Amino acid sequence: MQDLLNIINYLRCGKETFPTLAYFDDKEMSKEVQDKLPNALNEVLNINSMEQLLPLLLKQCEKETRALCFYPNGAKNTQDIEELQFHFIDIDGGNKEEQLTRINSAPLRPTLVYRGRAGHKILYAIENDKWDASNKATLNESIINFENIQMQLIEYFDGDRSKKNPNAAFRLPLTNNYKDFTKNGRVYKEEVVLFEPSHVYTQEQLSEAFPAVFKRVQYNESLSYESYPKEIQEAVECFIQYLDSESLSYIEYEGKLSYQCPIHNDSTASAYMFYNNLICHCSNGDAELDCDINKGKPLSWVAKEKGWTDLEELCKKLESKPAEEYENISLNDMQSNKLVPLQQTNTIARGNVKGVLSEVVDTMTKLRITVDETTTNIYANIINELDLQEVEGITVCPLEPGGGKSTIMGAYLKYMLEQSIPESGTIIVVERIETAKKLMKELGTYTIFIDADGKAIDAPYYESSPAAFVMESAYTYKDCKQKLEKYQYGVCRECPFKGDCIVYNKHQEQKKYPVVIMTHARLKMEADGSSKYNTWQCKDGNVYERKRIIIDEKPPLVDVITIQRTDFEQFLFDVRTMALDIGKLAVDETKVLIDQLREQLLEASSGKKILPINPDFVFPYSKTWYRKYSGDNVNLLRDIEYLIQQGGLVNQDQQRNISIVTNKIIQYDFSKYHVVILDGTAKFDIEYRALQNHRMLDIPSIKTYEHLTFFIDSSRSSSKGKLMKDHKVIADMARNISIFSINENVLVLCFKDLVNTFKSLLEREIKEGRVLINHYGNVKGSNEYSRCTTVVLIGTIHKGDPFYINKYEALYMEEFDTKAVTIKKVRRFKNKDTEITKLNDQIVETIQDILRISIRNNGATVRAKVYMLTRDTVFTNILQNYFIGCDLEEWNMSGTFPEWYEKLDEYFGALKQGETTQKATLREVLNLNGEAGKKQLQRYIKGELFIKLLGEHSIATENNRTYKKVDSFEVESNQAVI
Repeated sequence: MQDLLNIINYLRCGKETFPTLAYFDDKEMSKEVQDKLPNALNEVLNINSMEQLLPLLLKQCEKETRALCFYPNGAKNTQDIEELQFHFIDIDGGNKEEQLTRINSAPLRPTLVYRGRAGHKILYAIENDKWDASNKATLNESIINFENIQMQLIEYFDGDRSKKNPNAAFRLPLTNNYKDFTKNGRVYKEEVVLFEPSHVYTQEQLSEAFPAVFKRVQYNESLSYESYPKEIQEAVECFIQYLDSESLSYIEYEGKLSYQCPIHNDSTASAYMFYNNLICHCSNGDAELDCDINKGKPLSWVAKEKGWTDLEELCKKLESKPAEEYENISLNDMQSNKLVPLQQTNTIARGNVKGVLSEVVDTMTKLRITVDETTTNIYANIINELDLQEVEGITVCPLEPGGGKSTIMGAYLKYMLEQSIPESGTIIVVERIETAKKLMKELGTYTIFIDADGKAIDAPYYESSPAAFVMESAYTYKDCKQKLEKYQYGVCRECPFKGDCIVYNKHQEQKKYPVVIMTHARLKMEADGSSKYNTWQCKDGNVYERKRIIIDEKPPLVDVITIQRTDFEQFLFDVRTMALDIGKLAVDETKVLIDQLREQLLEASSGKKILPINPDFVFPYSKTWYRKYSGDNVNLLRDIEYLIQQGGLVNQDQQRNISIVTNKIIQYDFSKYHVVILDGTAKFDIEYRALQNHRMLDIPSIKTYEHLTFFIDSSRSSSKGKLMKDHKVIADMARNISIFSINENVLVLCFKDLVNTFKSLLEREIKEGRVLINHYGNVKGSNEYSRCTTVVLIGTIHKGDPFYINKYEALYMEEFDTKAVTIKKVRRFKNKDTEITKLNDQIVETIQDILRISIRNNGATVRAKVYMLTRDTVFTNILQNYFIGCDLEEWNMSGTFPEWYEKLDEYFGALKQGETTQKATLREVLNLNGEAGKKQLQRYIKGELFIKLLGEHSIATENNRTYKKVDSFEVESNQAVI
């Protein structure tokens, strides 16, 4: 005890009082026990009663397993600090031996070192401190100076970064640590390792002795709330008045208010609120302890919890202002403003157009799709565009998905192959390789007349040949002898069978066919090389031109590229392997460029820009790269080239992985072709602003959607991060899907990481063909889901802030505010145009996803349903505007089960393994009486929902009257019958 009194006598630095803090140390202590005790003890020990009170306080800490802490600078509130006494470090990096080695090799020897359960704590005594709390400005300057020196010490010793404030609390030396008490009964003592009171330093000496840190704390007068708009000032002032009324301390610094949390029994200023968004945080909430603020709540929520009605009113008024600006975003903000009027049918329906139009109308009629004057005019204009071979340029035809684009394209090509072989040459670009192969089969063959030449050919004859060739890789080619399991770049290069392989020789092979079909990915890869497809040779020996490109769905226009920090090392490694081919000078010059990028990356934090090095730069050895490369990322050279040209945005993900995101508008060489793009959502797709010199036809909507209903649950988050953690929501969603699938075929779209989870939860429904599951981004262009009448969208597509920032930058080429704010629980970009760009990307992809199901078919009358979780009313309003005539209803995902289901779900869940129950008991649970009750239970039992319930709870049927809860393994191994 005397040793502890001696240490305290030193630490109080001559002051009469010694404030302490005692909080629960044992993290596994039950909440029931904690709730009976005060959250924290704040005892101020006086020199005159220290010897009597300290033993009592230590006994209470032992009884309640509390950590006893002190304030190195003598006060729990920053404004109450009279002078700085210590700089301090809590080392939490490395083991104790490594920590001690670091301490012993420090530039300045510490004053006090003590060792606890997991690491060491260090104190440096200070003299001639820089501290002035006489006014706000000098106090902030003092705090900044202190925290900068703290960060130097923390970085050198690998210390706890949260212990940078001058009013932080520290464990008291020679006291007990109870963190593992419940776990293993162990108690650790904070043992003094070194105590040399003569080691006293100035702050200048500490700052000069330890390495400087790159990121320094700075103070800006504009960070005071008094520099913010009047409405924010009023809200903050009202909040401060309430804090004063409850005797809660606070301090304003670094653009935020730090204060004692009014929501829980806060002993120190553990809460803070930034002025720019008025979102309240609490360290207890962040640590998921005893504060309902959790990970952050708006000030209006705090006001409502406390009953501060005038503050709540001020906050609500403030929150509604930015929301109004975003709520005005509509489909009109996304629509192309340069639409070309359609021509009259009678002026263009001649020749090929007339013949193809007749075929299309006949096909639509056979499919029982109504063709009126408007749709006939639309079809005629699209066919006319396909037939304009002599006109270079790009025409976009935004005929709605399901409106007949594929029918028109197929009919036109077949017609030309029958009527005019010389004009039939076409390049077709589709989304998926499966679509390409299907189209190739549909086009079949073409027939030509071979005339007698009096030499090799004695008599004329007709010959049929395949009409189309698909440009594909070895991975997708079914006859590839290597049987690849994934795509590999350059795999054909060393293949022993390449001589006779049409894949290896595809660029020569395609010249034998009038129609060549490729995917969007290949079009992008060969963006500047389309001239190689310009001609083809017919079997009669004549060479004809391909003057037409038809692109089904939007081609890649803006390329947003992510380059990982590790990609730099990989690129240099790959370049060095080619040194013999490209030369040492090229390798050295590449290393200099990569080092420049690395240097910028080291100095930039997340959200900061990497500046371009050379806008005109190209690697001189790109041909060698593509000829020699054999790795998994052939695009790495191109991506780094973009980065050198464009610069990029630094991004740090939740796993703290650093990457750079950059962008590039893809430049296609369409100089020898007339290009027609068939894209149903093009009229409302902002990305087309990146496509130079295109015409967009003003095609009106030909469908209404009175038989489509959206069911929206706006009560829960739809973000990927929240869904991945919330297993209950996933389980509830799976149950809903199971119910829907009793009467509907259901398409489930979710994040890729959740696909296997839902496949497991819905295994039976999938086997029976009632549920189909895929992930976002993987169904575009596919027609295999058209039998589904319901689509469930699990989560909101969000590609990350860097993606949308780069897309906006590529489209508008201007500087803008990249920050985001949360408004009505929806995160939005501060820059409205960036938010429109993000929403547009989400809207276009969601429309395409929804139109994979039965609703896509023009003339479909079967009721279709869309179920989704989202809080974004702007997003749902735009969807409602696009799907003219649709209904939008509120949906409570947790409330979609019948009452009997909920009751039995709870009852079965309470049964223990091995317990049995009778049908009579089930009737009692459901309050089903008499003969009518028996019949009603039988109806439930025969339904698929009841069977699903038995499976979920591993309830087996013992006999006609009895059910038993069994081990799930028995069910899986078919030892128990569900």
